[in-house]
Amino acid sequence: MERFSLSQCRREIIDRILDLALAFEIATSGGGNGPVGWKVSVRSAQPIGGSLETRQENRRKINDLYVLRNRATHGSHLNARDRIKHHEVWVYAVHLYREVLAKLFELGEKPDWNAIELDPVFKA
Repeated sequence: MERFSLSQCRREIIDRILDLALAFEIATSGGGNGPVGWKVSVRSAQPIGGSLETRQENRRKINDLYVLRNRATHGSHLNARDRIKHHEVWVYAVHLYREVLAKLFELGEKPDWNAIELDPVFKA
């Protein structure tokens, strides 16, 4: 949650994005193989729930955050002309982070990530 707090305080959008991505990774970390962006997006969209279309959209929104995170961490720069879009991606991801954390807290125990990843309609 410290990384989430930092993502709210940073001045530069890239720093906000990097801290928020780390917050997602910490919240949804656990066993299993696979790319971090995939694990985070699936493990976040499933507990938030909703229709298949809603879960797919939430997964896409988290993936958008990871596209920006990957650009920044692999030496690319975020285009200043797209600053508003970057901010919108960050704002939506903040909303999703709060939702996924609330759902994970409802579990009251360590999540079974295999069940979360594979259950078509995961229920907390």
